[in-house]
Amino acid sequence: MVSFSNFLTKTLSNKKVTYGEYGIAFKDKWVKNNNINPVVYMNNDSFVSSALDVLLLERRKKENIFSKEVRLAIIKIKCFTKNSYGKNSHSGNNQFNFKKENEWRYVPTKEQIGNHLISVGQSDYIKNKNTLNRNLEKYPLRFQNKDIKAIYVPKDELENFVSNFSELANIIYISPWKYVDISKKPN
Repeated sequence: MVSFSNFLTKTLSNKKVTYGEYGIAFKDKWVKNNNINPVVYMNNDSFVSSALDVLLLERRKKENIFSKEVRLAIIKIKCFTKNSYGKNSHSGNNQFNFKKENEWRYVPTKEQIGNHLISVGQSDYIKNKNTLNRNLEKYPLRFQNKDIKAIYVPKDELENFVSNFSELANIIYISPWKYVDISKKPN
């Protein structure tokens, strides 16, 4: 999975962003061609959240009644859902507002990643992280310079980026948002 945020450029100066000082804005055509879609946010205790929980629990049973296609469809839905509020593992905040991130995601099909799994449980991922990541290295989400609408960098990096990427100089801008490092817990 690759995560993106969807913000209008004119609103970025009012944002507090928690995921870095650098950014790349892609053209809408590239986003559409790569099946990048918005995340569906839901409350933990919502009607739809409880329905998804039931499907996921049923899917995990060894003797479940779902076909392979239905099992995969449940995982596809899971890949595009996220709690509106919840624990942010980087900040320790138990009521982090994820919806403010306006997240979009790219989740490849199994065919696009050599028939590898598109989702594994967290404990399996932690145990096999290096192998799982290595298996996917040869299947990157590709883009070309023509797919980029804008590149955002910190003010002190602007000159460096413009000189190193002169062919993109006309679309390199100073990051207009305020970066908030949530990994640093207050004293």
